[in-house]
Amino acid sequence: MDRDIVPFWSMMEQRRKQADKSILVKLCEKTSITTLLQYCTSHGKVSDHFSYFQQGRYAVIEFKSSATLDSLLRVTEMSAVKKKGRAPPFVHSRFLTFSRPAKQKQREQRQLLNREINHSTLMDRLCQSESVSGQIDDMMNQEKLQEPEVRLRFLVCSLMEEAFKNILPDCTLYPFGSSVNCFGRRNCDIDMYLDRGTKNGVVPISKGKEGYQLAYDREAAHSDRVAAQTTLSTLASYLHRHVPHASAVFRILKATCPLVKFRHNATGLLCDLTADKGIGLKSTELLYTYGQLDRRVCPLVFLVRYWARFHDLTSMHPDARITNFPLTLLVVYFLQTRSPPVVPSMNQLTGLADKGDGASMEIDPNNISESENKETLEELLQEFFHFLCTFDFHHQGVSVKRGEPFPHLDDQHSLHIENPLETEFNTSKNVSVDHLNRMRERAREALETMQHAEFQRSADSDGAWGVPLLIFFQRSARREKSPELRNRIDNILKDLKR
Repeated sequence: MDRDIVPFWSMMEQRRKQADKSILVKLCEKTSITTLLQYCTSHGKVSDHFSYFQQGRYAVIEFKSSATLDSLLRVTEMSAVKKKGRAPPFVHSRFLTFSRPAKQKQREQRQLLNREINHSTLMDRLCQSESVSGQIDDMMNQEKLQEPEVRLRFLVCSLMEEAFKNILPDCTLYPFGSSVNCFGRRNCDIDMYLDRGTKNGVVPISKGKEGYQLAYDREAAHSDRVAAQTTLSTLASYLHRHVPHASAVFRILKATCPLVKFRHNATGLLCDLTADKGIGLKSTELLYTYGQLDRRVCPLVFLVRYWARFHDLTSMHPDARITNFPLTLLVVYFLQTRSPPVVPSMNQLTGLADKGDGASMEIDPNNISESENKETLEELLQEFFHFLCTFDFHHQGVSVKRGEPFPHLDDQHSLHIENPLETEFNTSKNVSVDHLNRMRERAREALETMQHAEFQRSADSDGAWGVPLLIFFQRSARREKSPELRNRIDNILKDLKR
């Protein structure tokens, strides 16, 4: 059977082309999306469009060709020069404002993007599913980034790249992480990786009133970290002074991975800008590939991450709890070790088992045979909880690269989940013994919940069942009789709806 999976870099190229032919438009009061479309089509064909509300109305318009876009931008530049008498600095921008009030007010539905569905609504919808496996699928479909939200993230990167090219003419800005790896939630931030496109040691510097220029820095030439810090510091200044749709710019240059945080006002999205050696892009490609190889991977990851988040087992930033990246690797490893495996090891994916550290990815998932494993999502979820309870984390580490355990000889760390691209790093070294025990205890409770008769959908009841019981189940509820357990969960759901 031939596979038809879009490889990571083909997907990135397609999305980037979409974004590069698009404009982001703020609609002034009483200006309709219909009027904007009429104006845009007067310049050429429009491929796609959508509108949304973010403290004001905005629209994204994608043109059929770059020539049409360039034609429209020339008109806007001439209009700006005519109004101000001179060309404003960095005027060539695809973030525009459009005002053409309609004679009659038109009702338009407000689309709110980048907002998570609330817990009670989600659980209520899951109770309408046909099976537990169906619930797991439905949870992913409700939680994952929707098409306009994906397009918006690529457009923000495209707009920022456009701005940065004023001082880094050959730079490229790539989104990575949750925005593009198949596992992003609807409110996830945008991680951005900047490739300077300059020779070694050449970095942008501020010249005060004279603007910005590229210059050779001897220290940056001998240190990628210094080059990243210098570049990011300059770009932070540039964002603050010259990019009106960026705000709350904050430098974190002494972190392990130097970065600049800022908010993109027109979308409400928080952005993390990095300029390191691009290992985040390779990790993103790896997770994207696993998510495409088998249709069960993404739903299972979404469910496990939601379950862990609800029970306070995960943290956005490393503390004593596990973060999403190692937790996702743990799920992937679990799937690698099924019999037969659901997904292969990274070495099998890249063909680099004996060729270094796998730094060059370029994986084509169409070359990988489909799994012979036929287990349902419900069966895999139950097996994952069993795996979490029984795996010997004290003596064995987890390797997604090899798809097998390895001796865990470090007594200082309770959990060792190897970074498959930098195998010397333990992605879970922050996790405490107490937290690992807590994870295993919650997994044992989950197994007990799945063994209750009311976990399966009952034809004579319209109450809570399946995944909602996993999410809202508390340890004390284990001791209650089954009807009382169902009533308790139903009451929780009703309280959340108020």
